[in-house]
Amino acid sequence: MTFDKFYLQLFAENAADTGAQSNDAGAAAENTSGQQGQEPTAGEQFNKLLADNPALQSEFDRRVTQALAKQKGKLDTATQDAIQKAVADAQRRAGQSAEEAAAEELENLRKENETLKAAQTRAGLRQRAAELLSEKKLTASPGMLELLTGADEDSTADNIAQYEAAILAAVKAAQTAAATGTTPRNYNNKGGELSEFDKRIAKYK
Repeated sequence: MTFDKFYLQLFAENAADTGAQSNDAGAAAENTSGQQGQEPTAGEQFNKLLADNPALQSEFDRRVTQALAKQKGKLDTATQDAIQKAVADAQRRAGQSAEEAAAEELENLRKENETLKAAQTRAGLRQRAAELLSEKKLTASPGMLELLTGADEDSTADNIAQYEAAILAAVKAAQTAAATGTTPRNYNNKGGELSEFDKRIAKYK
């Protein structure tokens, strides 16, 4: 079987079990390249490794065959599901009157429009959250930015205010610890259980 990057990637998991064989094959490849005055390619070295190790070739073929069968199964399942859905949809539409078909099409357009509007609104709120963070000279990872983005501008601003307070408290606690040599207490609350929002923020610290 000829070398292929995809197959080589699939087979890479077995490299640890065949380290000694790989070293011997690598040394042989170097001797051959020295005699011919030309460095063998990675594909040539890999093909030689398989040729010199029948057991390795058999395992390689098994893994490739298994991977291809698995991928084909996924494609076949997805294709069958798509076909069944299309047939069922066609049968359902066939029994509709012109008015029903038009009403359904209008409803689908309405849902698509709502989805688009929701995505645009979310993007706008996310942008607003980024602007508020910038104004306060705060930074946030993409995941944190998504967390800070609320359902509307007010909730977004409130989330960022809590985020800022938590960061300021963390800085103050760190400064206190550095000055006194003591370990600061939990700065997120007054000793009680963390709020759900604080718990989620803590993941990003």
